[in-house]
Amino acid sequence: MIELQAEDIRRFAASIGIPSIGFAKPVPGPEAQQLKAWLEKKFHAGMGYFEKDIRVRTLEEPLLPGQKAMVICLFPYPALLMSPHVSAYALFPDYHRYLNRKLSELKQLVELKAPGIAVRVFADSSPVMEKPLAVRAGLGFQGKNTLLISPEYGSYCFLGGLILDCEIADDSRSSVVPEGCGSCRLCIDACPTQALSGEGLDGRRCLSYHNIENRGEIPDDIQDEMGMRVFGCGICEQVCPKNHGAKQGNYPDWQGEKQLAQRDLKGLFDDCFKGFGKHFGETPIHRLGKKRLMRNLLVAMGNSGQNDYISCVEKCADEPGLEKYAARAMRKLGNKGSE
Repeated sequence: MIELQAEDIRRFAASIGIPSIGFAKPVPGPEAQQLKAWLEKKFHAGMGYFEKDIRVRTLEEPLLPGQKAMVICLFPYPALLMSPHVSAYALFPDYHRYLNRKLSELKQLVELKAPGIAVRVFADSSPVMEKPLAVRAGLGFQGKNTLLISPEYGSYCFLGGLILDCEIADDSRSSVVPEGCGSCRLCIDACPTQALSGEGLDGRRCLSYHNIENRGEIPDDIQDEMGMRVFGCGICEQVCPKNHGAKQGNYPDWQGEKQLAQRDLKGLFDDCFKGFGKHFGETPIHRLGKKRLMRNLLVAMGNSGQNDYISCVEKCADEPGLEKYAARAMRKLGNKGSE
């Protein structure tokens, strides 16, 4: 029977720039029932993919035939770049590509060590509950904002990993981190739409859901709370004490987009209007598509109250699917005569 050593995999990961890893068994845990209860409450809003392959997601059925072990990899990203309009993680080239490249490198090293084993890479596009698995692997705990919080790196982290059909001889470092949020509820109190509660995250109220995942109309009350955010939110992370003084990730081959971080709403609008693919094609923002980004920009421009944006809004007044948002922006900007 093939058996890998945990220390070998740790050494492989460190050699290619993966800063933190842990190990978990691919067996169902309490998170399976928690996910099903969350779905029953319709907290997943329009994210129907959570309902697909649910038995695989809860580890009641295998993603990889014969799966016996999982390597969970944590990628903290530098949160040094900040924008009032775009979440910190989206100020980098699309993280899926970076994670998949690094995880593929780790896969190759593992396969060289144990020829003949089956290995599958996963990131957040696979039906895997990365956060509970990361907790099992000793990488952190799930906070009241539902995010994984690393004692070392805070919540500014991506997760991915490997599934293997062989055993891993683990060591004592893969124990569950006992730390938690305690009585702190800063994220719950700071959420502008009360999307967070003791029951978890209600996606129907979450700003990030609406300006990223929502392909339909954004409710009026949510538009009012979006402020000038056009991709993501991040308030629950910004107020989290665990992120204050946390270590930053450092990847020489994965640098942030400083120009994107410095863009104001007009700059973002011009980039979108004149060359969406050219300006956003390498970033997570590209997944929105031009029309949804324009939708979000119109909401933000209206909320800004700055008449400087009127000329931008007027360009979208007759665009199919955007008329309603352009009209709202004009009302908010006090220029009803242009509706």
